[in-house]
Amino acid sequence: MPSFTRDGVRLCWSERGAAGGFPVILHTGGAGAGSMWERGGYVERLAGFRLLLFDHRGHGGSDRPATASAHRIAEYVADARGLADAAGLERYAYVGYSFGGAVGLRLAACDARMCALVALGTVYDPAHADPEAVPAYAPARIGMAELVEAIEQEEGITLPDALRAEFLDTAADQFGLMMEAGAGIADPWAELPAISIPVLLLAGSDEDPDGTQDEMAARLPRGRSEHLPGCGHVGAFLRPDEVAAAALPLLQAAAA
Repeated sequence: MPSFTRDGVRLCWSERGAAGGFPVILHTGGAGAGSMWERGGYVERLAGFRLLLFDHRGHGGSDRPATASAHRIAEYVADARGLADAAGLERYAYVGYSFGGAVGLRLAACDARMCALVALGTVYDPAHADPEAVPAYAPARIGMAELVEAIEQEEGITLPDALRAEFLDTAADQFGLMMEAGAGIADPWAELPAISIPVLLLAGSDEDPDGTQDEMAARLPRGRSEHLPGCGHVGAFLRPDEVAAAALPLLQAAAA
């Protein structure tokens, strides 16, 4: 597995798909590693691209920093930019799920090599919300088995064995540090108008009943919002056929 080191943290990734295809970085969220994209059925549906499955810090084969400050989103953004450097990417598209989509939006604002972005399950808190008053998706200190149970109860789903394994294999302390580092920090609504590349925002309709994602897309110069009906945050990831069908036109246009 290839790797690089940034600021003392060793970070790993793997490659799938077509070696000579247009590069696409895939970045997951608080739970799961790069392998989650393969186990979730996304690799086979995006097989024509050079797919870089990133084990972001604290996940998979990458190092696990032990302080909350090492899990600020700026570190993840710098790591993703470092991946593009290490892989020798002159241009690339980016697909992020959950927190990975939030990383992608911030990266799009600072890395001119990114030419298209798909953010799945990345719905900001409302622009007027007090970040201290908005509850986190999960408590900062929660066991991964508890998280799985909470997701299944909240969304009315049963996680497939492969996705359950990805969640349970996530280090609970790293998940907690990520949640802790992001608590009380307002989402950067002001950055959205500066993101000039095409952006597709996808979310389950149950995750975004108030249409906040539509407001996000309206602030993006080339943003588009789509909702997958009848599912929530994790349920949307379980629909790779629909996600790929929505994402492929944007990715193919970037490759062209």
